[in-house]
Amino acid sequence: MTNERILFGGVDITDAITPKEQVPAGVSLDDINALLKENSIEISKTEARLNSLLANQRVRYTYPRIDAGFISTPSQVLLPSKRQEVQVPKFPVFKFLRANNFQINYSYCGQEGGGFGEKKYFSRVDFTYRNVSNLTQGNGSYYNILRAYFLQSMGFKNVKPDNYYGSLDCDERMYKLSQSLKNQCIHITLDCLFPKETKEKIKDASKLFGDEDMYITAEAKPKDWFKGFIPEKAMIFGSCDDEFYLVDIFNPIKLSDKIPQARINEKIKKGVWE
Repeated sequence: MTNERILFGGVDITDAITPKEQVPAGVSLDDINALLKENSIEISKTEARLNSLLANQRVRYTYPRIDAGFISTPSQVLLPSKRQEVQVPKFPVFKFLRANNFQINYSYCGQEGGGFGEKKYFSRVDFTYRNVSNLTQGNGSYYNILRAYFLQSMGFKNVKPDNYYGSLDCDERMYKLSQSLKNQCIHITLDCLFPKETKEKIKDASKLFGDEDMYITAEAKPKDWFKGFIPEKAMIFGSCDDEFYLVDIFNPIKLSDKIPQARINEKIKKGVWE
């Protein structure tokens, strides 16, 4: 057994990873796969529920669980328009099967009087991705625990994961920050080429998690925001029953070995690869 620690973006995530569940004696993964394939089109709500249960258990037999709390690690970025430094997630998360961008919007801030002259402060921060496909386009949002981690990384405290849409109670400092950033968009785009073995893992995982519940994250340095970036290392994980499962940690293919760096910079500074 190795005692080697697992570092991701300078953060030790070794203890955040729980080994995958052991397959019980007499249980065949091939049989589970066959059942999932046979029931890929459900004919009743009962069958749909049981098929979902089967797929979720297959996930637990296949992937180690990961505590995604490391996503709450903060970083800093300088806003070009305001020359103001703002706290942002060190690990933005991308719905890479749907979109490769991540946006932060301070959409609302307010205050009201309380008892004994005290004031209560509220703020609203949205995390979205631009979903563009051949059929649909528009902004999708991150909810549940991911949104809570993003907010924690930005300095909001005591965030409840089930506060999907409501404004957040905040202190005066966070209120003033929200006020100064209202209607501002802080954004970043991830670009990378996947190694062959990672592509195979993505293909297999998407059959169990589906396109909507697969994500990719990587360390974003302050210089990477407001444009595209190619990470040194990236992580793919899936979501199942409000828990996260590690699919792969990999090193994206280095384009600088094949394309002049100036040409790469020219493309990714726009946040879009043509």
